[in-house]
Amino acid sequence: MIEDIDEGSYKITAEKSGYRAVQTSIIVRKPLRVIEMPKSAVVGQEVVVKFEESEDYSVMKGSEMKFSGFGKNITFTPDEEGNYTIFARDKEVGTIEVYQGIDVTKGVYFVIAVIAVVILIVFLLKKRKKKMKTISLGKYHAGALRTESEGE
Repeated sequence: MIEDIDEGSYKITAEKSGYRAVQTSIIVRKPLRVIEMPKSAVVGQEVVVKFEESEDYSVMKGSEMKFSGFGKNITFTPDEEGNYTIFARDKEVGTIEVYQGIDVTKGVYFVIAVIAVVILIVFLLKKRKKKMKTISLGKYHAGALRTESEGE
């Protein structure tokens, strides 16, 4: 194992007397470092993946290539649910799970409907309690008065 080699392109030759020489080229690079990558996102939300250095990358959804490029940052806005897999240096870096978010307008209508139902229930209970108090108080007082007058 060779250590302390600077980054760059190298040509390696292996040869021995009586054998054919073999050459190959290699590129020595720092290990791939991902600085930022979300685990999940919502459809329509901007996703940012950041590398320490500029890299060749590609983004796949299943077996479909969504896009590829070169740079320190990958920025995209997924338009559908699913798993988006990020590749750099021809290796899988990670997967981002994209799911359908809640439609804000539907959420607002839901909250308004809940508030309206709560107000209606409170109004009906107050109205019912008033009727019940009047009836029960009237019977109670009438019964109590009769009992006292009968006892004297």
